[in-house]
Amino acid sequence: MAKSYNARRRDDLAPGATPAGRVECTGLPLPVRPVRFRCHSPFPAQLLPRTTMEHVNLVFVGHVDSGKSTLCGQLLVQSGAVDEREVEKLRAKAKENNRESWWLAYLLDTDDDERARGKTVHVGRAAFEGATRRYVILDAPGHRSYVPNMIAGACQADVAVLMISARKGEFEAGFERGGQTREHMLLCRALGVQHVVVAVNKMDDPTVGWSAERLAECRDGARALLRRYGFRDRELHFVPLSALAGHDASSKSQSLHSRHFTQKFVFLCVT
Repeated sequence: MAKSYNARRRDDLAPGATPAGRVECTGLPLPVRPVRFRCHSPFPAQLLPRTTMEHVNLVFVGHVDSGKSTLCGQLLVQSGAVDEREVEKLRAKAKENNRESWWLAYLLDTDDDERARGKTVHVGRAAFEGATRRYVILDAPGHRSYVPNMIAGACQADVAVLMISARKGEFEAGFERGGQTREHMLLCRALGVQHVVVAVNKMDDPTVGWSAERLAECRDGARALLRRYGFRDRELHFVPLSALAGHDASSKSQSLHSRHFTQKFVFLCVT
């Protein structure tokens, strides 16, 4: 996989040097507004053992409530980065808050305020290891009020995982004027992200029912938008999945439903 713009910039830095306060994109300087970037994870990347594996930074972007934090949590659980004790603790916490289906999101949304509001505010960060690479997850907020925080995550990314909801009405809302799907992908392109994994989430919703027609509709709409912003087809990968159920989220989880589709799992899209 060709290195992204941000990866090449990191390679060009002298040892101990830090990037300037501006991000160069397509030859034009783009000022980055100073934001508070905090590492929200019970297992931050810097605490993992040192490794010679290549690092790949994945930023999860998309419209609000598309399932970004849930997919991040699912990947961490399925990759073995979270032990059973932590899982049970989060399940109990989510049940206590009357949000039992949100326990996966709690892996990245660690602030009490975020959990109470059910909304990602800061960029959550965690890491897991595949067969040949270490993946750093950057869970960006989807609400338009926190776009500066989203930029703080996207400017570090090698690959963007665009979460879109296949549920009736939610997919359309993200692509309408003012929808965060549009703004997030425009910002990712401006910040030099070249590779995009489009995760078509909530395929198990009753309004979708793993419909091949609905998948094609979402895929065509997302591809048209990304082409308009300068992404090439060979830089795009589409993965239908259910983040909550864990179907198609990684090479370790397959379901009878998912076998009807030809797709690359998130692990395979970035190798």
